[in-house]
Amino acid sequence: MAFDYIVVILDPRTGHPLRRVDVEAYAESDGDSMSVVSTNDQGFAEFTGLAERARFRARMGGDVPIYQVLHLGGSGSGPFGFDYLVDANWATEVTAGRGTEGQSFTTFHGHTFNVYSTIGGAVTAANTLNTTGKMFSIAVVPGTYTESITWPNSTDGNTYSGLLIVGLGTSDDHEDFGQVLWKPTSGSAIELNKTNPIGMQLENLVLAGQSGQPAIDWSAGINLKGHAINCEFLDDVEMNTAGFWFQHCRFTSSGCTFKGEDSDDLYFIDCFFNGLNGGIDLTGDPANGVTIVDCDFTNGSTITLGRGSDIQIRGNTFSVASGNANDAILLDNSTENAILHNVTIVGNTFEYRPVNNGSLIPLN
Repeated sequence: MAFDYIVVILDPRTGHPLRRVDVEAYAESDGDSMSVVSTNDQGFAEFTGLAERARFRARMGGDVPIYQVLHLGGSGSGPFGFDYLVDANWATEVTAGRGTEGQSFTTFHGHTFNVYSTIGGAVTAANTLNTTGKMFSIAVVPGTYTESITWPNSTDGNTYSGLLIVGLGTSDDHEDFGQVLWKPTSGSAIELNKTNPIGMQLENLVLAGQSGQPAIDWSAGINLKGHAINCEFLDDVEMNTAGFWFQHCRFTSSGCTFKGEDSDDLYFIDCFFNGLNGGIDLTGDPANGVTIVDCDFTNGSTITLGRGSDIQIRGNTFSVASGNANDAILLDNSTENAILHNVTIVGNTFEYRPVNNGSLIPLN
């Protein structure tokens, strides 16, 4: 039995991922060293095929960093540790009579997984199994997936803890955000529309909406938890969160915006926002415990805050294609019930000046 881990090392002072740091995996049973891997450009250290369960430490002096295990695949039953494999080309095999949707395969290590031609097929299978407390994992082969799914939730009787969906495409380019394009023919890639959604973990995916719809659309449901890592969003993202991380994600299209609906414990680390009228919009419902660090806001994209508290905006860069602009960070508590406090704005870089007697950080 083998164990696979992906680990991110974080600076305890800033929360930033640390790159090119040697990470040692050592055995839980006796503390013996098993492997040493350096973190990559995204701050990840990937361990595969460890002989037993592991703990981790960073080989560096000074302040002791912290680490997060982003996912542990399939209890380590072999080189393919996911519950489901999604490949759009599998539909051709099914049509030709050479396979069936949901067909089971077993690796030489004894790990069993099922194959589907759509992401929705794998999600439906996880809903059917509904193993209480389990995090189901889905690996997606590079390609285009023209489907929209409703994110599972407890209202429909789901008791499993969450879904991890990982695009399998790789690249040496730090700005390549995956080779899996998830763009439906109508609506949004993911619909959040009922109370208490299960955990959401998205990695190495490109998500979009159709005809102006958000990539992730929120209409109901609270307390979404999880992360998006190395993902690109071609259209808006709407969420109501209670602990969600965006790390090295790109909000690409002009006007592409994250829109928080009563978002708490929300993190943006090393993300990229591009385009006028885009950025992060936390107006309306309260946003508490928000951290925005080491992000790039280009072409006039902005941060807008309404109600909330304990907000950290540190080490970000704001730029425009040419000229100058106003309102890089807008503190908009102009309405009667908009109470905004404990906001820290420090160490940010503004590569332009305000215009028309405006300001870069106005308080409305």
